[in-house]
Amino acid sequence: MSDVSIEPVIGWRLWGLATDPPGTPVLLPAGAGRGVWPARRRFEARCAVDGRLVRPLADVRHETPSFGCTCGIYASASLRDLATSTPSLPALSVVGTVSMWGRTIEHERGWRSRFAYPARLALVCAECLRSGSGEGTPAAVSLGVYGRHTGGLVAVCEDHRGMVAQGEALPLFDPEEVRGLLLGRYAVDPMPFDALRMLFERPRPAVPARRSPTVVAPPALQPPTPTPTPTVPATPAKDPLWLRVAMGVWEVVSFCIGLAFVAIMSIASLQSCIVTVDSAGGAPMPSAEPPAAMTDAARPVSESTRRVRSDPLSRLEFVCGRPHGGWIELVACSPGVPLTGFAFSPADDSCIGKPEAITTRPGYSICWESFGEPVAVDPHAVAANPFAEEAA
Repeated sequence: MSDVSIEPVIGWRLWGLATDPPGTPVLLPAGAGRGVWPARRRFEARCAVDGRLVRPLADVRHETPSFGCTCGIYASASLRDLATSTPSLPALSVVGTVSMWGRTIEHERGWRSRFAYPARLALVCAECLRSGSGEGTPAAVSLGVYGRHTGGLVAVCEDHRGMVAQGEALPLFDPEEVRGLLLGRYAVDPMPFDALRMLFERPRPAVPARRSPTVVAPPALQPPTPTPTPTVPATPAKDPLWLRVAMGVWEVVSFCIGLAFVAIMSIASLQSCIVTVDSAGGAPMPSAEPPAAMTDAARPVSESTRRVRSDPLSRLEFVCGRPHGGWIELVACSPGVPLTGFAFSPADDSCIGKPEAITTRPGYSICWESFGEPVAVDPHAVAANPFAEEAA
């Protein structure tokens, strides 16, 4: 069944846990999801193949979710369904219910929808949740790694506390404090822990019985051993030649578009600056005001009129970064770096196009772009000042 749901549908799901740069807990999607669940505003599903070239000359754009695609926000219909489909992923420390609305598709054991927001949340031991047995009540929260998020948080019970050290003295946090910060960040109610007992009482797989001793017949009475028929491994099917050629052409076109975008960004940034003359040269700075003789009616008005800045000469830097949820780490530019950006000083947040993120800080700003797959980064992620060493 597919329909636009006005009344929210309540489902069960799991989340990972991480921290943003101020140190407040945030929710991360379980499995292959991207991005951080936003606090106090709806989470909208975005199809990873919507509008991209999956097969040549085919229009793959569609509503989210769609019957012909696996996109959407997933949730189980009951806690029992969630217990039978819990993924064997480490570091999933949050269980709860979620409100789902908008375009919704009903499946045999749950739903997927376009919009969702957490309803009730509980902090549990990640290892007990993965194995389906144990106490489940968290006794500590440790820093860890969840996917590409190096600022991950992992909750563990008293029995699994020793699993988080791994030979290093990692800091441990009070689970009640982390739980309170998480509920306050998303403004939701707590989930009673007794309602989640089923997740930690799942039946373990049956252990196969020991094999009984086998009586070996004398060599003269043993039947002849049949000669096994050799099997030829199946040759993996190759993509058609036209599809490989089309994908190669698309990669070349994407590379050229990226180069053109970088050139346009550079030209636009240079046009927004004014030329200042060093005071040692003795030449005054050109005035930004028009001559007194020029009236308002005589001034040329055009959409392409260049903006003249009255501040000192703006600085421009090409930088590269690696996203970590709510902050971006400045790294050396090399193949494979997910984000590239233009840094301006003084701050100028008038980025061209639709960047992945915009960093605006006192004295500088950075427009971040990705020329490959979309990256999981906060639209207002913070980053260090690339002009700090120059200013020092």
